[in-house]
This record gives sequence, C-alpha cells and structure tokens, in this order.
Amino acid sequence: MALGAAVNVTPNLLVEADAVWRDWSSTDALSDVFEDQWTISLGAQYTMGALKLRAGYQYAEDLMRGNPGGTLGGLAGLGTLPLNTAITLPVLSNVLAANDIVKLVQATLLPVAWKHTWTAGLGYAFSPNVSLDLHAAVAMKDDITRTGGATGAAGGELIGTHKAELKGYAVGAGLNFKF
Repeated sequence: MALGAAVNVTPNLLVEADAVWRDWSSTDALSDVFEDQWTISLGAQYTMGALKLRAGYQYAEDLMRGNPGGTLGGLAGLGTLPLNTAITLPVLSNVLAANDIVKLVQATLLPVAWKHTWTAGLGYAFSPNVSLDLHAAVAMKDDITRTGGATGAAGGELIGTHKAELKGYAVGAGLNFKF
C-alpha cells in the first residue's frame, strides 16, 4: 500500500512525500523471512527553465525477522538440506537449528536492509519532446547481525554470529521521448 502527495510550494519548487507499507506477512514465500515494513520518502525538485534539480531521502524500517520461521513458501529445502529440520553435521559434530538455513537465506538478501538512502539528480529538457535525466543514490553505512546455531570443531564457527556492514551506491541515466 502506498500513499503520497506532491505539492508545488512555489511555481518552481515541487515537494513530495510518500509512505509505503509492504505486507510481507501475507506472502507465501517470504512471510517467515521478512517482517512487515514501512518506508518513508521525501523529495524535492527545483525547476530553472529547462533544468530540474532533484534531491531526496528515504527511511526504511528493518524488515529482517530476528527469529525467522523455517519455511520459504513451498520450498522444502536447498539441495539436500531441508529448511525446517535440525541437521547434524557429522564432520563437526554439531547441530544446526531448524531455522538456521532460513537465516542463511536471509543473509543473501542483505541489500534490502538499507535504512537511510540519499538521492540527487538533474534533468534537462532539450525540447518539449526530449529530455535527459541523471541520478545518483547512496545508501548510508549500516549493519545487520544474524546468529545461527552451529560452531565448528576447534572453536571455528560454521554459522555462529556474523555481522555484515552495508553501503550501496547507484547511478543512472534516462533519455526520455514524448510522442
């Protein structure tokens, strides 16, 4: 569900605010992996003739379940590893908890965990029918910690507790044609 509003504060300044609710708990495949999430976006565009300057910010709630379930929709396992069954690792004589495989799946989905993102862009109208838009974004440094149940022989961790630091960049361009 999304709700947004854009208002021309002045003839040249457009300000927009958006709120988006993602209902992960109603999905078959990811309800055990993600919590429902709100994102809030704020942006502004200033027009100077054919040039448009843009800036924005987005805040996203953490969507990773701290204690995920042991399913991924109809997926029974990853290869020969079942998702929701405690597994004994004979070489290490350890047991993985029932949801540790799902936690590993969560860890592969880290890019969706960014909380703070800043954007900037500009657009230029070469004519009423042709324009160029450029943008850049940076997702601020954040971290996420996931804890699993197995520790290897001689103190080496197989899953254990892991912390990942995240930071992302994006750039893009678009050439627009109106017919």
